[in-house]
Amino acid sequence: MSRQVFLYDPPDRFVAGTVGLPGRRTFFLQAASGPRVTSVALEKTQVAALAERMDELLDEVVRRSGGSAAVPAVTPPRSPTPARWRPPSRRSSASAPWRSPGTVRSSA
Repeated sequence: MSRQVFLYDPPDRFVAGTVGLPGRRTFFLQAASGPRVTSVALEKTQVAALAERMDELLDEVVRRSGGSAAVPAVTPPRSPTPARWRPPSRRSSASAPWRSPGTVRSSA
């Protein structure tokens, strides 16, 4: 399987969402910039790992700014769209190692 890269630098929106009823939900990440939207399906544990890491990063931003940094509001995804990509392994785990210039690094 070839690797696909969806570049949004920066995205207008980047949110996690679900489609379906509890127990049969599909979890996805959605990035949007203008009319362009990409949805990527992933496992519930991957969304949880990303959410935990984002919470840590936002806490660090607030700490380093002395509480003056604005924390993004909760934003619902756009209308659910079919995932364009699914992870090859249903047992893979997620992490957030990517850093761009100026990104806050956690000391933990």
